[in-house]
Amino acid sequence: MRKLLVLLVALVTVAAFAAVNFSGLLDVTPTLTYTATPTSKMEFSVGVAGALSISASNKDETTGFYVSISPTVTTAATVVNTPSGTTTALTSASFSWSCWGYVWQKLYTSDSFTVTLQAGNLSRGWSGASGANFSWLITPPSFTAYSSGAAVGLKFDISSGDLSDSLRVFVKRDASKIVNVDVFNSLSFGFLSTGILVQDLLDATSGLPAFSLSASVDLAKALAIQGATLKGFGYFTINPTSSPILQRYLVGADVGIEKLSASVAFDNNNTLGIAVKTTALAPVTVGADIVIPNIMSITKFQLAGYASWDTGLIGHRLSLTWDGSQATVAWKMGVTF
Repeated sequence: MRKLLVLLVALVTVAAFAAVNFSGLLDVTPTLTYTATPTSKMEFSVGVAGALSISASNKDETTGFYVSISPTVTTAATVVNTPSGTTTALTSASFSWSCWGYVWQKLYTSDSFTVTLQAGNLSRGWSGASGANFSWLITPPSFTAYSSGAAVGLKFDISSGDLSDSLRVFVKRDASKIVNVDVFNSLSFGFLSTGILVQDLLDATSGLPAFSLSASVDLAKALAIQGATLKGFGYFTINPTSSPILQRYLVGADVGIEKLSASVAFDNNNTLGIAVKTTALAPVTVGADIVIPNIMSITKFQLAGYASWDTGLIGHRLSLTWDGSQATVAWKMGVTF
């Protein structure tokens, strides 16, 4: 009887959802690092990272949720004495879990207009925006104006032909004002895409509040160039009450033709990044990044090169990075589902 009740509960639970989607990743990365200065040394490590995401909606797709769960491993080590000298030994390891997610409900739906209520960890803005072809083996010039803090939000989506607009208003906790408001709007029209983020709107007691902007132009689409990529982008943070008004920026471009792609990016810290990759050796993709942290001193730079390929379910990436004093060889093996 108990097994039958469990089966009935499971069937009712599954029947309540139109679809339940699972996705996730598991990465294992053995790494060998050589440090030249100030003391020459060699280190070996194995990194493990993973996450599991679940999304679901009911039959008429008017309510649903999204949740992502990922573990964090914390280790402790101490120096111990051995007959051959001193060494560092692992003494303990512990796991902790982080959870990120939200629930949603469509309040109104038509062919061109939708209003959605959301609550939970709600993303707004841009996190690590940069060129599409950077490998991130070394950190390229990038732009972040982002929050995913807990909030209650309303999302207004409008679409008509080539025009689409999404306006999101977030109400969040504020220690001094009880609540505060973030606003994020993204608009796309043909080959042009723009965005604006205003955080802590109620803090602006006089004049315009600080805000961040994004803009991208798909010139290949605008000029009807087939089989090529030609896209320019820019991100900016502006504070009308500060000097200078332009607080941060990132500008760059993505280009590509046939089996060759490249990105270039430059930010307000005078950091220049260039990335190139090719699929000419398919099924192997080969790429390289170079980052100059300050173009006023071009003799100081960082380099990264890699080759990636798939074997069955596993994606491989063999890489070499150099930052002027440290060389790292890594072999990343990952599974996504």
